[in-house]
Amino acid sequence: DAWRNDYSKDPLIGFISELHEALQPWLDQVPKAKRIMKTVMKHARNIASPLAGVLGGKIAAELVADAIDSFDEAFTSDTAGSEGKQAKSDTKDIAGAASKFIEEKFKEHQSIKKAIQEFRKDLGELVVALGEKSGTIHLPVYVFIDELDRCRPTYAIELLEHIKHLFGVKGVYFVVATNRQQLSHAIKAVYGSSFDAGGY
Repeated sequence: DAWRNDYSKDPLIGFISELHEALQPWLDQVPKAKRIMKTVMKHARNIASPLAGVLGGKIAAELVADAIDSFDEAFTSDTAGSEGKQAKSDTKDIAGAASKFIEEKFKEHQSIKKAIQEFRKDLGELVVALGEKSGTIHLPVYVFIDELDRCRPTYAIELLEHIKHLFGVKGVYFVVATNRQQLSHAIKAVYGSSFDAGGY
């Protein structure tokens, strides 16, 4: 029930938590699958909050704000004498801050990309491990998502995008029950009224 869980800031964490809870009775029957699920959860956390503490949202915002302030000071001050030296120094500071920001964003991207690959690999292994327990577990795994159209727009879209990027795994199928017209309104609220929400 997506609507029941849209209080969460990160749809992925809420979704993985629900998936873990739903699979728990079968995980208890298959120790190997239970171990793999722990690594799935670990990779999900790595995707949801990459480089925690290195470049959090607050730090990034402060870094950009400082760079902008320095830029304004550098080009609005008198560039003669000592103030001219200060302007050059501020410009170097801006370049350094921008370079650091780009470098950290690149690292963040690489970290997320690796975590997604590992998440998909482990999820595939989880399905195989569950399949090895014959008789009581019938594959594939079907995941039903309901009430998506009732969620706040950003949550609904982020959940769909997580599914698109993370869950193209053999043996796992998604059934999304939603009012397409209402969901289209949510998509337009995020991407703009001219966006082809139906096509999306």
